[in-house]
Amino acid sequence: MQDHFNFCQHIFGSNLSKIYENVGLTILSFDDSKGDSYQVKLCAGGSREGSLGLQLKDAQNRTIYSLSCHVSTRPKTIFYIGSVQGPSDDIEDRNDVIKLLTRSVHGLRTKALMLEVALMLAKILGVDEVHGISNKAHIYQALRYVGSKRKSVTFDYNDLWEEYGAEVLNKYFYKIPLHPLRKDPTTLKKTKRRLYVKRYQWLEDSEQAVMKSLCALSTNLDFIAHLTSMIKIEEPHIEDAQGNTAKVTTSINVSVTPNMVKKDIIKMSTKVA
Repeated sequence: MQDHFNFCQHIFGSNLSKIYENVGLTILSFDDSKGDSYQVKLCAGGSREGSLGLQLKDAQNRTIYSLSCHVSTRPKTIFYIGSVQGPSDDIEDRNDVIKLLTRSVHGLRTKALMLEVALMLAKILGVDEVHGISNKAHIYQALRYVGSKRKSVTFDYNDLWEEYGAEVLNKYFYKIPLHPLRKDPTTLKKTKRRLYVKRYQWLEDSEQAVMKSLCALSTNLDFIAHLTSMIKIEEPHIEDAQGNTAKVTTSINVSVTPNMVKKDIIKMSTKVA
């Protein structure tokens, strides 16, 4: 537990308390195909599954999906995922919400979306490995939980991790690739090809958005300088000889001094929701 908070304190400094207060801080925002907004919040995790959490909230502030995680730094930095949970029975239209969300992010299922954001977070934080809990190891499978608590866990963790090419470490954990393999769109049928190209572009754009949010939230100058070197900027559309236009995206590649970063912290911190 102390490792986790020391690690987070090193990255977020005085802003760490904002993550654990109230409903947390928004690190990703997007709209569904109907124009309704969603936010992924970085917040406190479940009481037993992890100290840090990600919550997908809709425009009505309902929690559609959540994920709890934890960071351990000894002997190496490992990002543990302790739970993934879908919408509660209180959300009567939950099936319709999930279907609409899946269509809106180009066929990416919502549970996979949460894992993708968790992997983005893990990569940006610079962890060495990501470990996901197995079905057998979930906290509510412990002997002290019987009846409704044990039966309440219906999520198939093993199945999701294996879809992402995870390696079984032992009966308790899977090792999930930080950079999961992507399908080569050129090998797919035309309809599928367009879907996957859009999905992967959406994920790339989302990772950039998460990176910018964490850059604004961090008070660690080295961390901010590192992220700044990876954040991409959009340049004007370029027109070729045939009159076709294309949006060009390049990485920022500048030298960042501590004084420059201090000024940017003040500017960026005001943009964090």
